[in-house]
Amino acid sequence: MARTEELAAAARGRRARERVARRDSILAAAQETFTSRGFAGSTMEEVALRAEITKPTLYGYFRSKDEILLSLIQPVLVEIAEQLEEVRQRLVAGALEQTEDLITAFLEALLTPYYQDPERFRLTQLLHQTRLVESLDAGSLAELDTQGRTAFTVARAIFRTAQERGVIRDTPVGPLADLVWSVAVGTIQVEDIKARTGGRAQFAATIRLATELLAVSLAPL
Repeated sequence: MARTEELAAAARGRRARERVARRDSILAAAQETFTSRGFAGSTMEEVALRAEITKPTLYGYFRSKDEILLSLIQPVLVEIAEQLEEVRQRLVAGALEQTEDLITAFLEALLTPYYQDPERFRLTQLLHQTRLVESLDAGSLAELDTQGRTAFTVARAIFRTAQERGVIRDTPVGPLADLVWSVAVGTIQVEDIKARTGGRAQFAATIRLATELLAVSLAPL
């Protein structure tokens, strides 16, 4: 009897691993499809074809193209929040006492997911470009809102703590978090436009200049 239970448990474990592997394969295929054809121009049939599965199998994992996009985007938001939390902990521990060091660490936290997977990071912009947010079901919208709020809450906490420790001057933390966030995302968007139009790539130089300018403007008075 014990042997039978062990075999059953092993079979369940194998099926669970296979399902996770299949889901990851679908997401990889969807990311390639959305990147090459654009989100609006992609179909569930194309995702299934690239993933080498049938449409019914695909619908057994995801109910819609929107749900696939959300599944691709959510890990990016989680990663940003985790990276920012590491910055906050370093700040509290006294490891970021210089203004420029703090700004450098903050921007690196925002950009880490981009460095790791540029194409997936770019998909986060589709939320607004496709007006997808307006069509989300209540549960998905609540989850995205929670993840986004988590990241921005940590961002504001970083700047609030930095002010308390005298690392940056007193300034409204909400608008400041929005501003620095926009620097990172905006630089990526500008570089993408230049890449498509034959412009000169200056990503590293732009981020470095932004860091220097922010550090000077935020230095304690």
